[in-house]
Amino acid sequence: MSFIRFLEHAEVCFIIINQSNIEHWKNSVVVEGEDGIFQIFDSEESAGQEAREYWENYITESPAEEVASILGTNTLIAWALGKYAGPGTTKVKNLNEWLDLYLTNYNEHFENEIVEIESYGENVENLIGFCPKYITRLE
Repeated sequence: MSFIRFLEHAEVCFIIINQSNIEHWKNSVVVEGEDGIFQIFDSEESAGQEAREYWENYITESPAEEVASILGTNTLIAWALGKYAGPGTTKVKNLNEWLDLYLTNYNEHFENEIVEIESYGENVENLIGFCPKYITRLE
């Protein structure tokens, strides 16, 4: 058992980590604590990759009508014609460019801000498999 300490909305927070409350994802781990569910990353790049992969999987696995509803039919038509468009404020020329926006703008994906971890217990790296740098609250 170990801990992670971080600031959330200028308030000091702790989560307790043990082998039974860790779920390993491709670019992160998810920990269920007493105060919620948290996602932990080893870098900002990992957070961006997690966000990008979420949307790529969502788009490839969802019905076409649902994807068109989220991205917008005007956006999809513009991309098919090689024009700049997008469902957000940044306009790009295709779906891959839009997905790549999440690599650096990952906070747009996560409901809560990703914050730096201030400190952690000595065996956290052994428990989660990497040096934890960033955390966000999922629930």
